[in-house]
Amino acid sequence: MSDGVPIPGYFKTDSFGELNMWMDSNEKAPLLNVHCVQAIPAANQTITPPSFLLSGYGTSSKYTSLDILQRWLFIHRKSLEQNVRIIGFSTDADNKYMRAMRLMSGFYASMPHFSPQADSSAFSTQIGNWSWFYLRPEQLFLFIQDATHLVTKLRNRMLSRTADLRIGDANITIEHLQQIIDDSKTTKLDHRLTQTDIKPSDRQNFRSCLRITSSDVLYLLACQPGADGTRMYLQLIKLIITSYIEPETSIEERVKGAWTAVFLLRLWWVWLLLVRLLSLSSSKLNAHFLTYLVLLVQQQQLPLESLNIHLFSSQTCESVFRSTRSMSGVFSTVVNCTVDNFLKRSNKLSILNTIKSNNKSTSVLKFPIHHKHSHDNKTINNRTLIDVSNLNVERVVQQAYQSASSITESLNISYLLKKHNVFHMDALSEYLNEHLKFKSRLHDNIQILESQNNESDSEFDLDSDGDDEGSST
Repeated sequence: MSDGVPIPGYFKTDSFGELNMWMDSNEKAPLLNVHCVQAIPAANQTITPPSFLLSGYGTSSKYTSLDILQRWLFIHRKSLEQNVRIIGFSTDADNKYMRAMRLMSGFYASMPHFSPQADSSAFSTQIGNWSWFYLRPEQLFLFIQDATHLVTKLRNRMLSRTADLRIGDANITIEHLQQIIDDSKTTKLDHRLTQTDIKPSDRQNFRSCLRITSSDVLYLLACQPGADGTRMYLQLIKLIITSYIEPETSIEERVKGAWTAVFLLRLWWVWLLLVRLLSLSSSKLNAHFLTYLVLLVQQQQLPLESLNIHLFSSQTCESVFRSTRSMSGVFSTVVNCTVDNFLKRSNKLSILNTIKSNNKSTSVLKFPIHHKHSHDNKTINNRTLIDVSNLNVERVVQQAYQSASSITESLNISYLLKKHNVFHMDALSEYLNEHLKFKSRLHDNIQILESQNNESDSEFDLDSDGDDEGSST
């Protein structure tokens, strides 16, 4: 790589001896990294434009957060040359990408020798005197961690046999869901749960996240003694799904749900700090950047259509991986492929996506669409988006805090928080802000073009679940 950017055709030769030397002395890339682009729908466009593959290359994951930063800047500069403005990037919760996001956004991180917010194309918005908002007003990119990865990781943590989760006097455990399944007074029609939904080995089962957070399951947990902690945890997962994944959610509901989840985590985190237990692993950027995006639209720096939040994810990359692997022959048991084969398959996918996107136009060829997928590419109704112009963000966030405090009311953590005068929204946010300023160790003094080997980020590190096949952006 050169400045974080892969060199095309670097390992290309006509000499068998040189090829043999490479195979013997160089490490072969076991993983594939791809970059996909999702365009914003045009005004009054009812069908989401299909995403497309920007680049794909083999990797050994031996790159740093600095390489990721340089890669993002390279894509940004090349896009501007084509009159295309990259709004932001979405990835899974990998530590290196999380570190790169914090460095680029200045979220309790600093790079004294590089200021991305000083770029002439950077966004700038007017932010009120909000104690609960930790993001600076100037941003070159917006970042959202892929919500699908986030909720599956939260589910996996609850399903873990070794993790001991509790809040206040309540335990968070999978046993409460097991009791619902085993209860002879209820049937599958009452909760729709199966043993597969609480199986720890199935680490990427997003459908399970939808079922364990259904209204029926939450109601049954509310009727179950001692299950308040598990119910709160599942409500947290449901809020993330509603705020970032479901396409029909209104902008006001997205902002309220996102900040309700944040305040739940803040209340939980501060309680853990006060009782001297381990702190939560990461403070999510998603709610901050969602609010920042809403402010940019309100101030007419971005079009309304950029608020199709469910498109702001790395699931397009996951879809490309799944589709290319499914293109293996029916008589082949090998689903993996080389980088060259992947690029060839992606060209076929591009043709198929073009046909699908033009299927309802004047194209001569018409392909049937299963009724389950007939609404997959629908955009948000413009009437829902127009409401954002009159949205009072501060009022919605205050309502979110009231919702979060009411959810934790039965968990016996408010007494300790009130005792230390950190229960109210402003006091809680200011306390946590000072804690993060003191504890955050992410400080980068190097030049942007120099190498970086220190990837330590103890306060915000995410546990690796080992559930990703390759890096995706």
